[in-house]
Amino acid sequence: MTHPALRWTVRADRRTADFEAVRAELLSLAETLVGLEVELVDRLDFDAATDAGAFRDFVPIAVARAPDVAILEAMAEELLLEFGYRLDVLPMPP
Repeated sequence: MTHPALRWTVRADRRTADFEAVRAELLSLAETLVGLEVELVDRLDFDAATDAGAFRDFVPIAVARAPDVAILEAMAEELLLEFGYRLDVLPMPP
């Protein structure tokens, strides 16, 4: 079992991020980064999530797990390079 500190959530701004593009990138990273596991949110759950009413509407799109924080940091860096501030990547509380 992976330690809770090594689980990060990936959230996407529904108003600006393309679900399928983010999904494809996450799956690609899971194949490339050894030890990275990605659990994707169902598209219907992503679309149906409650709107926070804010300027940006960040909704969970995936949970990433890895045995080493460096793997999660590499994933976050790649996502930032690809999608900029349309995504939010945060460690999950234990």
